[in-house]
Amino acid sequence: MFTSDPPQHSKSTLRRVFADSPITPEHRKKMKDTLAWVKKQDTLGATAAQRIADAFRAPLRTVFRVTAAGFIEYGDWLEKLHQRVPHGLWLDLFEDARPGARAIRPIPISSKRAQALMRIARHPILNDPNVLDELPPTWRTLDTLTRVPHETLKKAITEGHVHRRMTREDAEMIQRPMSELESEPEAVSEPDGELMSELDANITIESSLRDLWARFPDHHGYILAVIDRLKAERHP
Repeated sequence: MFTSDPPQHSKSTLRRVFADSPITPEHRKKMKDTLAWVKKQDTLGATAAQRIADAFRAPLRTVFRVTAAGFIEYGDWLEKLHQRVPHGLWLDLFEDARPGARAIRPIPISSKRAQALMRIARHPILNDPNVLDELPPTWRTLDTLTRVPHETLKKAITEGHVHRRMTREDAEMIQRPMSELESEPEAVSEPDGELMSELDANITIESSLRDLWARFPDHHGYILAVIDRLKAERHP
């Protein structure tokens, strides 16, 4: 079913996924027209923010109650929007925006959930039409599956561990063996207290960095910049 390296699927392949999506042609047209309008604007203020939010609010009612295909398609629309609007305006579009945000009626999801939907949409295994029928129709479970190493996920799908009735906890069980293996320290013969403390610290630091690296794939550059800044502060 799978190749060794999952492909980035073509537009025609994604259209096969979107065929099972509950998003209506009218909603698609409204989001597409909004993206085209955004591209033509020199500046994007409060009126623009509300226009964008209104266009992207409408499809959510059906997306969140039907299928994985709906999450994938909606995440794909969010990805396109994210590429076209400034970061500050992007954050203003969602319900967790700061006070005084430019969209009075925001898209009724948090910016973190929007990031999760985009991760799901661009995942080369989850957006494969051949596995769509096996995917759980819950965004939290799908987002957990995006953190599973590709080879582990492919094996889990082939062996039937990924299915429509699976829970987020089931997905975490698929993810857990690899994460536990990666964070397990090398065996040390009777370490003294000082060495053990250092090992514990190293494990905690590596585990935290791995978690941040996996949770924020679009911010790897910023994570590295923070590390460099901390090094500079430590050794001026």
